[in-house]
Amino acid sequence: MSKKYRVVALLLCAVMLLSLLPGVAAAAPARRTMGDELPIIPIGPDDPKPTNPFTDVVPRTFYYDAVLWAVGKKITNGMTPTTFEPEGPCTRGQVVTFLWRTRGSPGPNATSNPFTDVPYGKFYTEAVLWAARYGITTGMTATTFEPDGLCTRGQVVTFLWRAKGRPSSGIIAGSDELPVVSGSTFTDVVRGSYYEQAVNWAVTAGVTKGMTDTTFCPDLTCTRAHVVTFLYRAFG
Repeated sequence: MSKKYRVVALLLCAVMLLSLLPGVAAAAPARRTMGDELPIIPIGPDDPKPTNPFTDVVPRTFYYDAVLWAVGKKITNGMTPTTFEPEGPCTRGQVVTFLWRTRGSPGPNATSNPFTDVPYGKFYTEAVLWAARYGITTGMTATTFEPDGLCTRGQVVTFLWRAKGRPSSGIIAGSDELPVVSGSTFTDVVRGSYYEQAVNWAVTAGVTKGMTDTTFCPDLTCTRAHVVTFLYRAFG
């Protein structure tokens, strides 16, 4: 046997002897996994946000996360496929519809329609009947809702407050369990007004901080950006 073959034979013997030693084994082949066998990673706050379809909703604005949340939850589709119009006004019909969608678009369970200006077949019809059925709205009058009327900041937080269980003292109904403040730091929130308790709750729950440190501006028309932000903070 030549010297070359003798070296090769010795090397092969050495490899075979090493394979018999404890703790030494060939690496197992990687197992291919199917999709349902991959680990489930919980979605956390740092996960990528839904794609932003709107050219007028830019990062680092106070409403950016709220708008993307609302789009992801199908609460709103925007005014057009590419614009949200965050500074645009929001109608009463739109606000109640947004709120209704955050609750899962439940059936109204209404036996009658109290409002002569809420015809059947409109995008807001079921939402308004649901809101009336559960005391979230009583309308502008006993027979009119004014769905195309502009919604004020006082009306928006009142709708949210009623949807959360009308907390007036103690803890907030639901899961927030935050104390309701007595009185308001806002000079323009009239004591005894229909929105007073709602504003107090909204401040305590972190839904709003007001327009300034001392003003809430309850009669100011609520913008679309503010509406979805209030909803996001209350229900998101």
